[in-house]
Amino acid sequence: MEVFDGLIANVALEIRDAGSDYDHRPHLPSNLPNYYYTDEFRVGYACFKFIVAKVLQPKTIVEIGVGVGVSALAFLYGCPAASYIGIDNDCENGRNFPIKPSEFVKGLVGKRGTVIVTDSTKMDRLAPCDLAHVDGGHSYEDAFNDVMLAWRSNARWILVDDARDSVVDRAINSDKNPKTITAMIGKTKISKITS
Repeated sequence: MEVFDGLIANVALEIRDAGSDYDHRPHLPSNLPNYYYTDEFRVGYACFKFIVAKVLQPKTIVEIGVGVGVSALAFLYGCPAASYIGIDNDCENGRNFPIKPSEFVKGLVGKRGTVIVTDSTKMDRLAPCDLAHVDGGHSYEDAFNDVMLAWRSNARWILVDDARDSVVDRAINSDKNPKTITAMIGKTKISKITS
């Protein structure tokens, strides 16, 4: 399979070098931890997700772990024609987030998407998609399961967040996973299935 004329590195460089003034902060719920409001988070996380969608132009996006919708909204702003499916078990409700993630994100994406409340470890497969974004549980078992769901979705692109986390990295690079071409951009790996 070819990746934009054969090199995932070209895509990675385009994503890395693209600038953006995208700002997620007006859409955040109140009472989140302070780092969500920092410019460092805006540029390193929200703008990055926006640029990924803008460069890749996926028609369909499936995200495991919706959080407070920063990625969902950034993806949809970056690719206005895309549709979105989020998957979340709402385990952060009342713990790290002052809102119920599934309900809040459903309100953000509106008619362009939906959020399914379920535990991804109980799923057999994801809906077919162009971009699968993995940002669910960070235990080895959860991360491995979510990466395997993404592989089986036949996604053209798989974006795994928190790839510098040693446990998530081990799940991504397990010998049980299909062969991929991978580029590291910041703390995120972007991969293309090769077999």
